[in-house]
Amino acid sequence: MCVKLTLLGTRGREVAQLLRMETQDGNVWHTDYRVMESGIVRFRYAYAIYAGAEMVRREWRQVPRLFDADAGREFILDDFWMEIPPQPWLFSDDFIPQSARARRGDLHTPTFAQTIVLRVLAPSLAEGEAVALIGSQPPLGDWKPGRALRLSAVGQCEWRLAVSATALQLPFEYKYVIVDERTGELLRWEAGDNRVCLPSALLTPELVAKAGSVVKISNRRLLTIVRNDGIVRQRRDDELPGDNAAPAGTDAAVPAGTDAAVAAGQMSPLEMLLVAAQEMGVAAISRELLEDVAELMPGRG
Repeated sequence: MCVKLTLLGTRGREVAQLLRMETQDGNVWHTDYRVMESGIVRFRYAYAIYAGAEMVRREWRQVPRLFDADAGREFILDDFWMEIPPQPWLFSDDFIPQSARARRGDLHTPTFAQTIVLRVLAPSLAEGEAVALIGSQPPLGDWKPGRALRLSAVGQCEWRLAVSATALQLPFEYKYVIVDERTGELLRWEAGDNRVCLPSALLTPELVAKAGSVVKISNRRLLTIVRNDGIVRQRRDDELPGDNAAPAGTDAAVPAGTDAAVAAGQMSPLEMLLVAAQEMGVAAISRELLEDVAELMPGRG
């Protein structure tokens, strides 16, 4: 497992590094890198699997991980491998409302001396909707919808929130909510159980032994923790309105009809994508786009 790190400097200068990662259990991988180059203003990274010098597999990279660099700042990137999402066509401009494309900002994220950055993808928002966050501690709204923190739209379908970590204790619980973009009115809660923030990079043997205790982030200066939360868990249409209205809930079951048909050889990946798009209410879809997506599906090369 490797991470390809690209450092972006002034005047378009790029410095690429391929960093091999280490693991003790085969599940959690890590690596460290100290930036020695000067004039670096941003960096991006992505994961890939190598056999010797040959890349044998790479993750889905439609939504890049791109962040501002800051001399002297330490970044802890608590992340995971990104597979192709179940509805990849939602990330195409053909399926993103013009209003959503217009509100894409740059990828600049404000930081504090100690910062936690939460990033999440929301590809299926309706026009006039936005993403906010409510959590279990006062700086995060204390589960009060009227105090939800609005996220900023950045990149492609990506939303981010940077909060000062000095007043937070780990772990904390939170959920994303969908709000009216103009008024901030709560429209619906995220489905499933509460999310919990305790970045794995901060887990020491002492903290594991005191799993029930709260932890303050170190007083080290210029520290930023970036947490990737994947995709907002939207409520299914057949769920009752109250099924996910509370801060805690149960994950909804995912229909497996098309997956079972593919596994049984009754439906090709291309047919599966077309059926899934129709189930999502898509009236028309480019066959070329579907063919490109099918080629990227696991096991398709």
